[in-house]
Amino acid sequence: MYFFDTSASRNALSGALRLEMWRDTLETAITSAMPDGTLEEEFTEALLFVLSIRLNRLTGGAPDMTFSARCHNSSKTARLLSTRMIWAAMGAGIDLYCASFRGEALHCETAWYNHTHRIA
Repeated sequence: MYFFDTSASRNALSGALRLEMWRDTLETAITSAMPDGTLEEEFTEALLFVLSIRLNRLTGGAPDMTFSARCHNSSKTARLLSTRMIWAAMGAGIDLYCASFRGEALHCETAWYNHTHRIA
């Protein structure tokens, strides 16, 4: 008889190994799908762009607009002050992330500007 139940730790280890194998498989698939000479940062930016558009669609936004652009636009145009404040807070979080990790100031405003010029 064991003092500790070892089945839980074995299950956790097994799950971690499966997750690691899945991660390696995904990384291999992504790397093989990218053109030669593609930098990881370029892939990350493209992936974030697609995910942002999908998030915007899932939350009821325009199908060709990024979530960042929607945050900026909605923080300026929403009818209710509370709604504008919520969108502004989400935009501030995105801007803080982009400023901290990507060195990009005013990301949401820039995304809105790019969106308006992309469709024009």
